[in-house]
Amino acid sequence: MHYEKPLILALMFVAGTLLVLTGCNKDEGTIPAIEVGFDESSTIISEDGDAITVTLVFPASKINASIVAEISGTAVYGTDYTTSPAVESGTIAMSVEKGDTEARFTFTPIDNEDYNEDLTVIAELLEVDNIDLSSITTYTITISDDGDPLNETIKIDDEQSFNMKNFLKGTSNN
Repeated sequence: MHYEKPLILALMFVAGTLLVLTGCNKDEGTIPAIEVGFDESSTIISEDGDAITVTLVFPASKINASIVAEISGTAVYGTDYTTSPAVESGTIAMSVEKGDTEARFTFTPIDNEDYNEDLTVIAELLEVDNIDLSSITTYTITISDDGDPLNETIKIDDEQSFNMKNFLKGTSNN
């Protein structure tokens, strides 16, 4: 019976150690991810329209991070549109500070006198460290052309061209 006291003390030590070790959260050192998504999936703007703000939403960030979107589509950056922050190497990056609940970029169409079909710009969120994607991960901007197809000048050769509107009116084109 004199072994009971040391055995009980040893068992208490083992039990206490196990409680301390299992009470520690293994994930305490990990950085919580932010679940990010666009607030809508698409919009249409006129070529001669004002700039728009594209918004990404998420719960309050617990970290500083960068959200990255890949940019594609039929519109050409710098010719048909610009953004702020700027598109670099086919992507746009938006900084997120601790406590933020949204990130934004500004999209500005560039007006020209050319008539061409409607153009698109597609922003697709990329998976990066500490960023989880929510349900709306792609945002499509359609730039509707404001040009007049009848006002286009068609070049026949170096000396001759004609304007469709003038042609239909029966006036001289040269």
